[in-house]
This record gives sequence, C-alpha cells and structure tokens, in this order.
Amino acid sequence: ILCLSRVDVEESASAAEGLLKRMSEGKDNLPSPNTGTYNAVMKLWSLVDGEKGKDGVNDTFSHFQTAVVTGDDLIPNRDTFQILLAANSKEDNHFKYDLALASLERIKALSQDLCGETFIPGVDDYNAALKKTSTNCLADGDYQPPWFWHGQQYDGGFKAMDDGKKSEALDMEKWLDHAEEVGASPSEDMYFQVIKAWASTGSLEGLIGGDGAHGAEELAKKAVLRSEGTPN
Repeated sequence: ILCLSRVDVEESASAAEGLLKRMSEGKDNLPSPNTGTYNAVMKLWSLVDGEKGKDGVNDTFSHFQTAVVTGDDLIPNRDTFQILLAANSKEDNHFKYDLALASLERIKALSQDLCGETFIPGVDDYNAALKKTSTNCLADGDYQPPWFWHGQQYDGGFKAMDDGKKSEALDMEKWLDHAEEVGASPSEDMYFQVIKAWASTGSLEGLIGGDGAHGAEELAKKAVLRSEGTPN
C-alpha cells in the first residue's frame, strides 16, 4: 500500500482503499488488515488536497473504528491519532486553531473508548497538527529540497499582508503557545512551521512583525533561545 504513494496520490488512495476493503472482506486470499494497514491508507488520503483528502482520512478511520469495536483484535496507535489530528486541524489545507483543539479533545475520548488509555499529547502530536502533508503528486521529478522555498515569496519585493495567511499564522502561533502552556515544550520543527507561515505571507509585517503580526524574526529569536543557541 505504501508503494502506491509513488504515483498520483488520489488514485493511489482510492486504490489502497479498495485493497483494504478486499482485505477486510477476506477476498483473494489476502491477509486481514492490521493497524499499520489502516494507517497507511489514512496517510495516503492525508496527501490528497482539500476536503476530499480530509474526508478520506475520516472515512478510513470510521471503518477502522468499526473493526475495533466489532472485535477484530485491532487497536489504534499514536500514528493513527497523529494522522487523524493532522487532517482534522485543517480546513481546505489551512490550519485552524479551534479545529485542532476540538480534534485533540475528540482523540482523547477515542483513546479512552477504543484503547482504554488516557491520551496525553506530547510535542510530536502538537507538531503533527501543524504539518501540511498534502500534495497532488509524489513523483521523483517533482521533488524540491526543503530549502527551495526560502526567499521566493519576496521575489519582486514585499507584498501586502494577505488576511487569510495572517489568520492562519496567528492560529499556528496560538497553537504553539498552547502546547507550551500545557507543558509540551515546542520543538524546533514547530517553530519552523510557524516561522514559515509568517514568512510565506511575503510581507514586511510577516517578516519583522507589526500590524498584529509577531513576525518570523521574533519567533526565530525565541527558537534560538529555546535551543540554547544551537538551532538547526
């Protein structure tokens, strides 16, 4: 199933979903699905842009939940909940603080009901909510190194602050602050996601702060302090 992610993602997710269905029904002498199987299909759907990918994640988890409840000797794990949190923290691929908080509370309830365990979110869980994994294609020819985006947003000079991007960056920063408040010390990767959100506005305010924006520069300084002066 994971190999399917090397081609068109939406087609891969649909194909993986079909394979999962045949496995669940015991067809073609296929083995029964395990937790990793459901996670792999959910992960593929998380790579599909927009609400379609989000719906795919939730539909697959719904089938997983049914299998757990009906006694198929299955149980969700941390990866399951992180994929679920990442998908449901977004609206049309844009992070929303309120959605992330509601999703986290739902996961806590699911963990108690399905696993009999209290879910205590850690830094990896908070980071998962911020990450954007959606993409239309994962072909090797489309790969861009992680540093490729730096500076592109400033081509042609500073841009006016986009309200949508500003709202998302503020929500991401609020999520980072929330993680810190509950004792999940934000990682460098979390800071990077929020810094990138402000920088992606292409605006002067997003870079140095002002007009309600804290700015990438201020967050970078905070990240340096938290990393004891040795950020990556």
